[in-house]
Amino acid sequence: MAGWRQVGPSWRAKRGDCQLTSVSRSRTERASRVERARMLLAYRENPSFFAVAQQLGAHHQTVQRCVEAGAGYGPLGHLMTDTTGKEPTITADGQGLVGVSACDKAREHGYPHKL
Repeated sequence: MAGWRQVGPSWRAKRGDCQLTSVSRSRTERASRVERARMLLAYRENPSFFAVAQQLGAHHQTVQRCVEAGAGYGPLGHLMTDTTGKEPTITADGQGLVGVSACDKAREHGYPHKL
């Protein structure tokens, strides 16, 4: 019978637990960082993707990705990276144009009324 997948024991050392704990309890950090910190701390206590997922109400693959990224970047480095991989849809120039046009009046752009 095959064993459960686990991340190596070297990563599960207790380095940075104080900072992980403070981020996991924070009410001002981004929710994604808080959730990732909770996953990493829970995995250190119980090295099972399924158990951690059930405890936190997430999917086991989400926990697995978080833990493996934490092993790659380091637990604190993983919290500081944005792992969504999605590029911004509006560039900085586009944001400037939206801001300028939002402040203009509709009649200046040829519209007969306010939008």
